[in-house]
Amino acid sequence: MSAVVKGVAPDAPTATNAAGGKQSASPYRCDLLPPLASLAVAEVLAHGAEKYGANNWHKIPVEDHLNHALAHIFADRAGDTQDSHLEHAACRIFMALEQKLAGRPKPNDEKAEPREIRESEMKPGVLYQAVRYGWVKEIGPIKDWPSPFIRWKLVNSNTAYAALFRVP
Repeated sequence: MSAVVKGVAPDAPTATNAAGGKQSASPYRCDLLPPLASLAVAEVLAHGAEKYGANNWHKIPVEDHLNHALAHIFADRAGDTQDSHLEHAACRIFMALEQKLAGRPKPNDEKAEPREIRESEMKPGVLYQAVRYGWVKEIGPIKDWPSPFIRWKLVNSNTAYAALFRVP
């Protein structure tokens, strides 16, 4: 896939600095990116590359990246300290943004979706996502979370991230 990045082509306008030095004018201020946060995201990427393979995240749809980012944000807000949740959330948001800007990949019809279950079938120690009134999908296990999520009942859920809750 060939991407076109604005402002870095050979025909970019020329800028002259105060000392008379000439170079291509850049619409970017990469020098303003936060260095510590950028390195923390790069560390998450390095660990992910070891565990799943370099650039495996390109095969994951935007919706999945956002779901995982939200789970990490909620875990951080709940006080969970077993993972670097803000770093992982930032990484997943970068991945989702890159996937969206690059136009890849689209949700895959072959992807195995979690099975919908009734609220009455929910198990303790598991994080769930509301699908529609009375129905949920299992997201994953919760390990030693200090503060529980509030259990919500939904009248109507049109969004995949309408509510997250756990069974005490």
